[in-house]
Amino acid sequence: MRGAAGVRLLLLGVGRMVAMRRRGPAFFRGEVLTARTPALVVNDWVRLPDGQVRA
Repeated sequence: MRGAAGVRLLLLGVGRMVAMRRRGPAFFRGEVLTARTPALVVNDWVRLPDGQVRA
């Protein structure tokens, strides 16, 4: 019984990968992040719940 559940889970994962490949084919070709993709710069400050800003 456990083996059947594992096979179903694998088939579900394969089906999901096929669906995602149709939705975003560039990701599977490796075209999303390249050497020319700009780096994400995170602000070095934090806004606290009370409205104060702390560096």
